[in-house]
Amino acid sequence: MTSTKVIIREAQSEDAQGVLNYLKFITNETSNLLLTPEEMAQKKLTDEINLLEESSKSSANLFLLATKDEKIIGTANMKSFLRKRISHRGTFGISVLKEFSGQGIGSMLLAEIINYAKSINLEILELEVRTDNIPAIHLYKKFGFKEYGLYEKFFKIDHKYYDGTLMLLVLN
Repeated sequence: MTSTKVIIREAQSEDAQGVLNYLKFITNETSNLLLTPEEMAQKKLTDEINLLEESSKSSANLFLLATKDEKIIGTANMKSFLRKRISHRGTFGISVLKEFSGQGIGSMLLAEIINYAKSINLEILELEVRTDNIPAIHLYKKFGFKEYGLYEKFFKIDHKYYDGTLMLLVLN
């Protein structure tokens, strides 16, 4: 039996339905994302198509898919800031389905994000991550990200607060 290779590629507008299906599943699978299942239920296909079209047209943004057997198993999106004084910075998020975690997919997505950020001359990548999301923090540190702050009460889920860790990577 041969194992199918994971493919990392930029999302296109034709991927919108698959992205919506992925987001619907993963928002029910984890509470580490900013998007809730209730918010996900409100998303419309046309909105996702527009978002993916805008992302593919902008050199300041990138939306990646990790696929296996044409199924979306992970995503990463990066946005750089357009305001001149902060245009040297970008932020991003990554998600991978639980059944595929620990298989290097997050690393593949993050490597692509870093390479793209460098290619558009960003100097800093930054992120916020739940402080109790140890696997994600480990991944970011593996790529050289440093912790620079604590964001108290970053998330509020079911009336309970969770802190966030602020991290950054200086690219040059």
